[in-house]
Amino acid sequence: NIMIHEARGKNKREIPGEPEENASVMEKDPQLRDFPRMTRMYPNPVSDQIILELSEIEEEQLEVSIYDMKGIQFFSQVLKSENRKIVLDISNLRMKPGVFVLLVNTKAQPQVFKFLKK
Repeated sequence: NIMIHEARGKNKREIPGEPEENASVMEKDPQLRDFPRMTRMYPNPVSDQIILELSEIEEEQLEVSIYDMKGIQFFSQVLKSENRKIVLDISNLRMKPGVFVLLVNTKAQPQVFKFLKK
């Protein structure tokens, strides 16, 4: 039987008599994927500094941007890593407490992180 997943993934319907040919295509949780090029971002929630820890595969220079949830850009700059880490001081960006998006652009693919500013 083929499982059909609704947009939210909680409601499932089975179509009787259909083969399970696409069952492996569905991802239960895309966040848990093993993705070797992933950058790590911490801490979250954030006070004054964001640390980006780069994987071994990524280049040394990355374009980093920060947006609020309305799409207003607070920061955009090409940064160079030291020992596969980038420390981003956001204390002078005048960001009010709330949810923000950090975009890391690499040659491989962009990576998006949501974080909470204290």
